[in-house]
Amino acid sequence: MLTSPRDVNGNPIATTATLVALADWALSGDTGVSSLCIARILTGRDEPGSVHNYPYDNGDLGRCLRLIRAVPQARDAVRALAERPGHHVWAEMHAIWDTLTEQAQQDGVTDHRSTFGKGRNATDRMLRAAIDLGRARSNQ
Repeated sequence: MLTSPRDVNGNPIATTATLVALADWALSGDTGVSSLCIARILTGRDEPGSVHNYPYDNGDLGRCLRLIRAVPQARDAVRALAERPGHHVWAEMHAIWDTLTEQAQQDGVTDHRSTFGKGRNATDRMLRAAIDLGRARSNQ
């Protein structure tokens, strides 16, 4: 039986329905390091490499966005990652996440495997800018 991890007040972090949706997504094979990082945070599991496990390209971002489409509560995990000390790249991405998501939809990044071999687009430029800003903040 699936049980939901609990926060410090004893409230479920994710409902049973969320965990079932998450299991369905995980078994779909449409996963990557960054989307699995989000999933681990959603389930209350520590993700030691999370500072570096952000989406590096449109393929990674697409997998994260498809996770959030399948499990909307996963969006909260992006915020949680952004709020962690030292997670500057996640913070930069979180700051533009809604705009980044809209651009990704326009560019077809949210469609499964649609980004392979298509080169750079506006989503990729936004993602690269967020990564560069976050990395620069990390080096301050």
